[in-house]
Amino acid sequence: MIIRSWRTAAGSAEVLDAYAYHLKTTTFVEMAERPGEFDDAVVKPSRKNC
Repeated sequence: MIIRSWRTAAGSAEVLDAYAYHLKTTTFVEMAERPGEFDDAVVKPSRKNC
């Protein structure tokens, strides 16, 4: 199994939400068209535990 992982620093919750939206609607859609790509996910840390 190969896991691709990206990490980003967002200045606000709105920026993080916009980035996640972009990943889900653009990047993940394009990757799903490639042979061998199976799944994707966006994982956000919980702010209350930081």
